[in-house]
Amino acid sequence: MRGPDLRRRASAIGGATLAALLCITALPAPVGAATWAGPELISDEVPGLIEVPDDGTQHIIAAVDLPAGRWLATATANITARGSSSCTLGRGTEVQTQYLNVIATSAGTIFENWSKTTTVFIQSVRVPDGGGTVVFKCRLIGGEDPRLIVGQTRVEALRVGTVTTREMASGETTTAGAGSPEIVFGQRELVTTVNSLEPVVVGRIDLPPGRWWVRAVVPMARGSAGSGPTEVYTTCTLKLGSTTASARLGFSDTSRRNSAALQVAGALTASGKATVRCGLVDGTTATVAQGVRIVALRVGTLVTQSLLKVVTTGQGKPVVVWNHRTSAVTATKGSAFSSLVAWLTAAGDGARWQVLATTQVRTMADIWQGATCRLQSDAAHRWESELDSLYNGGGSIGVSMVGDLTGSATTVALACTGALFGGLFGSEEGPVTYADSWLVGLKLASWTRQ
Repeated sequence: MRGPDLRRRASAIGGATLAALLCITALPAPVGAATWAGPELISDEVPGLIEVPDDGTQHIIAAVDLPAGRWLATATANITARGSSSCTLGRGTEVQTQYLNVIATSAGTIFENWSKTTTVFIQSVRVPDGGGTVVFKCRLIGGEDPRLIVGQTRVEALRVGTVTTREMASGETTTAGAGSPEIVFGQRELVTTVNSLEPVVVGRIDLPPGRWWVRAVVPMARGSAGSGPTEVYTTCTLKLGSTTASARLGFSDTSRRNSAALQVAGALTASGKATVRCGLVDGTTATVAQGVRIVALRVGTLVTQSLLKVVTTGQGKPVVVWNHRTSAVTATKGSAFSSLVAWLTAAGDGARWQVLATTQVRTMADIWQGATCRLQSDAAHRWESELDSLYNGGGSIGVSMVGDLTGSATTVALACTGALFGGLFGSEEGPVTYADSWLVGLKLASWTRQ
């Protein structure tokens, strides 16, 4: 059972409809590697807000109908939760599920006791002959005064040729399919306990030499309430060769789950690994990682951009362009966007691109809300994502978009705001610091928007 479909209710409880990304292209049939035109993507987006009923049932938020073949599915969504809930991406038994757990309290805090997170999902799926549907669905499980609202949802499916799947707990590896693009996909459902300052491996995949775009999703939870300090912090890193991305996740007695979205791009001159490690910051209360996903896409042409220069390595398809800002940027006001990372497209080719932006949030305050990041190429092509925290000092934001980028110097920018903070005399605007920000774009041969 797919469950009730709530997609048509997206505007029922608010949320402005974003301007359409105008491009609907017929998806060609699979072809051999020698005549491969380039990456093919199918997407669905639900810009508005959907409130999930408290009935214990999984409700469809977004979905894509796919022809037979192998696909890499990704989803991004703003999830506002209280009580226990879960969201799942995939089809059949090929799914990734992430849980949220926020305990309602009447502690007299200034802000209502919610947790608002921007969550990224990744899952490799195989669609049988006759086609099938990949769905993103959520459900309320229970708890005191539970509510679940999902907004700014996007599901994207990239057709893949060769898939190497690694069960990261057992090491079992299988390869299926043929041709391009090639991905290596790692998954681990078993729990990995993080209980020391020394980082431990929570996921790892082996990669042959070449250029790679690697993404990782690391769902985490803290130990039981009362087992340590109110605030608990864990740092996770994704490493490919000498290139590293990191996230600092905060947990509390009332907001016990968090998730890291990480990505890197780079080259391996010899066989190597993409590894995710996590370690405690305070060293007193354990956290656990479960449902970790890592995916690496083999790249033909890798374009590295910075303020000073552009470096192109390799040739052929897929073409990936990336920009990374390691230094921290502080947005001072909750009502104004500060630019973080800029990415310049190939000059004037008007190509279609799949873009994923990730950044890591730092605050020193206990209670804050309303930090927003926006990914856009112009006023009509933008996608926003929000992150709130109750007694959490850090989090991870991932925002994706697909669109036509035209002109001789079209820029895709990631910009973020400050937040509202609780004070003695009410809420006040204050600074939020963003660090280790990545923008990665995959050039598409075709895109179908459902």
